[in-house]
Amino acid sequence: MKTYTTSMNLNTQNTKAEGTIIRNCDTIRGCSNNCVSCYAKINSMKTEFHIPVEIQNYTGKVDPNALYRIGTVGDPATNWSHTESLIKSTGFKNFFCITKLQSVAGYTGLCNRLQVSVDPLNPEHFELTLNHVEYLLEFFPETQIILRIRSCASSTLWINILQRQAIDFAKKYNLTVLETRIRFRKKSDLKKYCICDKYYSFRKNFFRPHKGISFLKIDSPICDKFEKSCKGCLNCVNLWKEINNAQPYKKSA
Repeated sequence: MKTYTTSMNLNTQNTKAEGTIIRNCDTIRGCSNNCVSCYAKINSMKTEFHIPVEIQNYTGKVDPNALYRIGTVGDPATNWSHTESLIKSTGFKNFFCITKLQSVAGYTGLCNRLQVSVDPLNPEHFELTLNHVEYLLEFFPETQIILRIRSCASSTLWINILQRQAIDFAKKYNLTVLETRIRFRKKSDLKKYCICDKYYSFRKNFFRPHKGISFLKIDSPICDKFEKSCKGCLNCVNLWKEINNAQPYKKSA
């Protein structure tokens, strides 16, 4: 298998995003977070996904009417210094980053619209993510954060506890939640994490949650709720509008 190249088309739009203003983009392709059933990894099976490669140049020009979703097949937090430098030199206007936020080294606040993935299947990552969110809220209050809580139907106590903690964390800091229901690729993972398979069915190469179901059971948007295209979902577009109109975080007295 080959590693990613250091060049990328700036205006890539996958089939799912057709008909929207969303453009999928990366500053780093490939990821070493090794998340369970990582959707990006599974869709990159012909590439050494576990080896992050920094993008050095883009082909094409920035579309001022597009919304760039940075962090499609890589995590921009792998190297914030590189990510911010590339974003600054490219001249992005409308963009947000999707990240597991395992690092804040080199972060200066340039990327101030974040969707942060919180993973209850990995307690170590879970704790570090929330610690870093708290750090950004304290030292970069202009940064607007949406919590992407990975959810599943499990009979394992610690998974359910972490899911609840993520919800309580969002309430504590008044953060919008986007529920991202985990699609499992392997039947062995269903067994490993004691997944209640009555809520899932195997289709399109994944054990997918039944359409429309919520595992967090809160009033929040759900990513790909009915397995439609981005045009039928519009969560990213609507949440972009929401965080752009949000006020800076203010610490309670």
